Amino acid sequence: MKRELLVIKNAAIEGINSSDRLYEVDLLLREAECYCLVSAVHQKEVLVEYLQGFGKLLSGCIRIRGQELSSNDRKEMEKNKVFVISRSTPYMNTLNIGENIFLLRRNSLKKVIINERAIRSQTEFYFQKYRIALDAAAAPGTLSNADKIIIGIIRGVSQGARLIVLYDTSGAFSQKEMVRLTSLISKLKEEGIGILISDNNPEAFYSVADRLIIFKHKKIAKKIYERELFPLASEIVLRGTEVVNGSQRPKAEGATSVSIDGLKIGDKTVSVQAARGEIVLVSRENAPIDSLWEQCWRMETDGPEFTVDGRRISSKSMASLVRNRVAMMSCEIPRGGVMENLTKEDNILMPSYRKISSRLGFYRKASAYILKDNFLFEDGEDLEEIDLERTGWKLVLYRWKLFNPRLLIVHNCITAADLWERDWIKKRLIEMAERGTAIILLENEAAYCSSFADRIWRVNEE
Repeated sequence: MKRELLVIKNAAIEGINSSDRLYEVDLLLREAECYCLVSAVHQKEVLVEYLQGFGKLLSGCIRIRGQELSSNDRKEMEKNKVFVISRSTPYMNTLNIGENIFLLRRNSLKKVIINERAIRSQTEFYFQKYRIALDAAAAPGTLSNADKIIIGIIRGVSQGARLIVLYDTSGAFSQKEMVRLTSLISKLKEEGIGILISDNNPEAFYSVADRLIIFKHKKIAKKIYERELFPLASEIVLRGTEVVNGSQRPKAEGATSVSIDGLKIGDKTVSVQAARGEIVLVSRENAPIDSLWEQCWRMETDGPEFTVDGRRISSKSMASLVRNRVAMMSCEIPRGGVMENLTKEDNILMPSYRKISSRLGFYRKASAYILKDNFLFEDGEDLEEIDLERTGWKLVLYRWKLFNPRLLIVHNCITAADLWERDWIKKRLIEMAERGTAIILLENEAAYCSSFADRIWRVNEE
């Protein structure tokens, strides 16, 4: 008989933000079961925040492995063998892979008697057991974000984990790499470990999930048990929302406006081009999305070169790229690049300062005029309603919409967004494309992005 790992009875749970709450939550997860949480507008995340030690139980009961929790801090959770793994899981670049698994454990007294040979031996044991193709003594610089998530899971398993929570992990894996994570989940289930998944790309886990838990209106709206019915989840969550179609503006066929040359994919060197007003999705089938983003963002001396409207950008600084109307945004940059020392208004207007000053004179007068313009806020959104912690990334999209760059590179912003936020981002990107911005999507969420992209770029095009 399977033992109960997580029991939630009629619980009201508060997240990090006091306005984020779930009510009447009833959930039972047993050994060797995998549940996938699906929601929109920051609902499933509330439960994960509680299991991370950040939330609060307002009423009801939560039991872990048969015992009611006295507190929910991270130390107490790990003591009860509950580990939350995400793209922000602790990892030290000064340690090799084996040391990251065994020296970042909470039971610090055991670290004193463990030696280098034992660390390597134990790491190789787990890698062989779960068929992980990594070298225990490898330098941290060789690891991708996907590798770090795998290492985080092994770190938890090595401490006797009974319940592992995967929080927005699919974005670190390409379509080809995703089988590494799902096969590992299958092996963990065979050992009786429970898996709870909160991910904005639930489709990636349908093959290993035993049940979908759908949150809507701050409650569990439906539980789906049959795997063939899993694809209905998105329809249930988005029911009643308006469908956004792609840009209706005709594209300039074959007229390349921007180009990124010298991108490295394995032993190949490739180029990605886009026409003015075109939305191009880079296929993640054979292209390492995170690696391509790192090459664009780091701007190393031997990195890629940008060509905009036939003009090659010689400088490798971000300031030079912005001057030449090249913009970037990513979910991995804190709050997408929002500056806390600036007002919300200045966060939007910052890159456009010179244009505003030269054309309309005094900055404040011009900024007030622009921020009242319906062009920028077509949905009638009030800036005061934007919370810097949770939705500050909206300011960045408004920033680039006003700036009107020739090229915008978007990295995993849609992948990291929930279902309703994706629709909002999609609208803004289409609006920018209709004004002539070429948009290159470096997104692991290929299924959703392909629905509005004008073209899908593949490695074999080179």
